Amino acid sequence: MSTPKSLLLNWLSELFAEQPNTARVVESARQLVGVLPDPAVIRQWLAALDQPVDDQLDCDTCQALLPEFLYEQQQAAQGAPVQDEHYAAVRTHLALCPYCTAAYVQMAEWVAASQADTIPRATTYPTFDLSFLEGAEEANAEVTPFNVRVQQAIQAGRDWFTDTIDGVTLVFGPSLQAQPASGWAVKSGATEQLLTQIVVGEDALDGWEVECSVFVDAADDRLCQIEISLYRLHPAVTTAADIPVTLRYGATVIVMRTDEDGIVTFAAVPVDQLAEASVQVVLPSE
Repeated sequence: MSTPKSLLLNWLSELFAEQPNTARVVESARQLVGVLPDPAVIRQWLAALDQPVDDQLDCDTCQALLPEFLYEQQQAAQGAPVQDEHYAAVRTHLALCPYCTAAYVQMAEWVAASQADTIPRATTYPTFDLSFLEGAEEANAEVTPFNVRVQQAIQAGRDWFTDTIDGVTLVFGPSLQAQPASGWAVKSGATEQLLTQIVVGEDALDGWEVECSVFVDAADDRLCQIEISLYRLHPAVTTAADIPVTLRYGATVIVMRTDEDGIVTFAAVPVDQLAEASVQVVLPSE
């Protein structure tokens, strides 16, 4: 974009050329007339012709720098240091160019309008009651690396597989799997109320039968006792004593060993934990 000064100089150069070209003189005059409605523009042109200052910017470059120039002016108004020398050429061009001056005014209005709805920074803030946070445990900032979590998952899978194939695991599940028959006899001869019973026979275990009986606690019906009885059905098996039996429910893990009759009893087990309970019996391989 040509500056007003360049338009005027171009028209004068065409007008006083040694061999004036009528078409070029008319065209330069038409361009000049297009910016003549405001007499102040003419006065600014005349002042620009007399100024010895070298205008180093064209209008496109000057208007591209106007946002930064306005920001620097706002910073200066707030007392912040500014780079005066960096925008000296912009100030010089604005002093000589009415077009860029008008663009500066328009952009300043736009900036002011954009900041009119800006919420000012608060000087005070309300006091919030955070007493409910007192005593709260601090979050653990340590995060287990991904490869460690993968190794832990693999090890947990291996442990589960080992527990599954090593002997027999009985799971009660969300409901009682087997209702006991009336007058069912148990190995220990217990007379308490029988709540449920699970029997795994020789068809599933070579040479063994495992009987799991659950009795209601006579003193508290919210508790029960679990009796595990082992029966030897194979001639090669000489004893059912000292066999490890593990009971798990929730976060509780109890390990006991059968007595000389092949019986182990877990007492005071919450009835509402039976849905999550499991019993593992590690039978001898021979």
